[in-house]
Order: sequence, then C-alpha cells, then structure tokens
Amino acid sequence: FSRLEIKVEGLPRSTFITTGQHILIEGEDEDNPYVAKVVRLFGDESGQQKKAVVQWFFRVSEVPLSKMKLLGREPHPKEIFFYHGRSSEDDVDVESILRPVQVQHLEAAAPFPDSDDDTLYVKLSWDLKTFRVLDPALMASPRHANSSLPPSPPCSP
Repeated sequence: FSRLEIKVEGLPRSTFITTGQHILIEGEDEDNPYVAKVVRLFGDESGQQKKAVVQWFFRVSEVPLSKMKLLGREPHPKEIFFYHGRSSEDDVDVESILRPVQVQHLEAAAPFPDSDDDTLYVKLSWDLKTFRVLDPALMASPRHANSSLPPSPPCSP
C-alpha cells in the first residue's frame, strides 16, 4: 500500500504516512528519535502486522565522537546524515512510527538556515567510516543501488 493512517500523540486527528515521506521512529532516546525515509509500506504474511521499509539517517549524537573529527567542522544541531552502508534491518513495525518530520537536503557549501521549526537538514552521507557529499539523486530515489541499512536502528553512544 502507498499510505498508512497513524495516530500521533498530542494531535486530535490521525495523520497519514506515505512512501517517500520522512518520519521519526521510537528509539532509546526520547528526545532524539531515529530518523528515516519510508521506502515501502506492507503487511506481514498474515496481514495482521503492518511494516515499513525505511532508509535510515544518522543524527550527530549517533556518530561516535571519535569519528566526528572526520567531519572537519562543528556539526549543526539539526544536521543528520544519510546512512550509506550495509545492513539487513530495514523494516520497522509501523507502531514504532512517531510522526512525520521535514528533512531538507542542502548543498555541501550552503549555510544552514536559521529556523525555529523542527526541520532537519542533510548535506552528507555516512557509511560508518567516512562522510561524503550527498548526491541529490539519493535523496530523490526511494532506495539507492547496493542499498543496505544499519544492522538495527542506529543507536546512540
């Protein structure tokens, strides 16, 4: 299916999650939930449990401090990184989806906007070893070639 209705805590009405949309997913840190893009929505074999195949993003807090020096600058507090690595855990139970979130791709040299909203910004990809300038085509495509995702939702150090 291409969209799913979910109840968002604190909102009077439910909202719809669609493929291609960025979402926040429950994690160990309530203040910094996991960030992902919905690639596909589906039901399990029994049709009882709904799931989402996702493309993960890493928050600054999920990158080991020893690796942050590879960034070569101070990270922006609303910066996230497109995860470009290998994994098998790319599907999540839809019950773990908290709500939609805005993610904006910025060119590598572009300044981060000053904003008070909850938009997150992505300039670079991260493969657990190296930061690279993010190809805008990766943000547009539902899933990149040789795609693989973190072994489990990324965990905070």
